Amino acid sequence: MLPHVTFILGNSCSGKSSLVAEIRKWDSDIIVFDDYSVLKEIFELDNRIRTSTQSELIERLNDLRMNTVFITDRIEAIVDAFIQGRLTQSEYAFQSLRNTDASHNILDLNVWHEVLEILLSKASDNEAHYIFEFARGDAENYLKHNEIGPGESYTYHLLRLIKSGVNLSSCGIVYIKSDLESRINRSISRKAKGGHYLSPEIMKAVYKSDSFLNQIEYRGDAAFLDVEDLSIPVFVVDNSEDIPEESISNKFDVLIQPIQDYFSKHSALRP
Repeated sequence: MLPHVTFILGNSCSGKSSLVAEIRKWDSDIIVFDDYSVLKEIFELDNRIRTSTQSELIERLNDLRMNTVFITDRIEAIVDAFIQGRLTQSEYAFQSLRNTDASHNILDLNVWHEVLEILLSKASDNEAHYIFEFARGDAENYLKHNEIGPGESYTYHLLRLIKSGVNLSSCGIVYIKSDLESRINRSISRKAKGGHYLSPEIMKAVYKSDSFLNQIEYRGDAAFLDVEDLSIPVFVVDNSEDIPEESISNKFDVLIQPIQDYFSKHSALRP
């Protein structure tokens, strides 16, 4: 059985979603969240505020509010502020900027932590099992903003979550490592199928290395990530082969039982 909260981490296009799909075959009741789902809603909110005329703004925002899962309350508050004259489009603090290729630049770097807080706020059922899937790269401005070093972004965000009161007493991490060339090829293949795409330039600049692995410590037959006074068990999956998607599915399928056995044996520890 997996912990109450399982973080599935790894560089962009490492195979996180493929692993989640296999876990869901074993446990259809597990609840899965990924940070891109929240980011997409924030991106669309920014787009609508930036591109709407004043006369159509409220209608377009209310339409978006009816079709969001994670930021409904935020949109409602923004609509009220616009209606009451407490906020204008020029005063709104945009968190992202859409590029010509439909990708987005993050303007407010705090959004990376905010999306995790939004996701974890959904983990309210103590009897349920949750998966949170996300990636954090080593963008230079991101590291400088948070005053952290390469590979420390995961530890940084998990520490902020612990300090914010999120219960991570039963948690574990599955980290998927994969070489850069394989991940670039997967991203290109994903674009051809209409999926979320990152250019090779962004992959090389932000998601080049598996520097997360430098943050874990092996103790006996287990690996742990130490976040302040919490040691979180880490199961590492090597997905460096550039193989077809259906082969990745078969590869991950045989890993589900070992992953469950690992977390049954190794749990989050406090001194």
